[in-house]
Amino acid sequence: MGLGCSEGYFWDRLVRKCLTCQMVCQQPHRHLRCIEYCVSLGCKAVPGQYYDRLLKKCLRCAAVCGSHPSECSHQCQTQQPALNGILRPVDGNAFQNHTIRGSYLPRGLPNSAILVYSLLGLCLTLLLLTLSVALLVLLRRTPRPGATQNSHTQGHEGQKGQEPNQHSQSSKG
Repeated sequence: MGLGCSEGYFWDRLVRKCLTCQMVCQQPHRHLRCIEYCVSLGCKAVPGQYYDRLLKKCLRCAAVCGSHPSECSHQCQTQQPALNGILRPVDGNAFQNHTIRGSYLPRGLPNSAILVYSLLGLCLTLLLLTLSVALLVLLRRTPRPGATQNSHTQGHEGQKGQEPNQHSQSSKG
């Protein structure tokens, strides 16, 4: 029943149709489907704030300027010139990588890409070498049908050739 209502609406059992959540936001007991919508609506009513659906929090636009959502574009555009005059690097530590929430990004090694690709190449080389050795071992172990018959026939011919010689030597002696 209530699943057919779009976002910002809820299913009213009494009238049996979808109603807007905006009607119940002012009431103390809100419909379960409208709680997030009402918090979002209250957040949008305050200038300079927006509702982050992922965090389910009301955030200030000033905290996310630079990588701001579309709701904050007006405030971040008016605030940007003022911030450019204030933020001047004093030393090398001023150029640190910040994420959206203000925490620092971990810095990698200076040549981390080179190390990763070198390790990947080494692993690939070891894999190919291992497969080659395994193939060689399998090829040496499997008997060839033509080779086994030839070796058996050569062995019998050698024995036949030796038998008359052995008899001839014994007759001479």
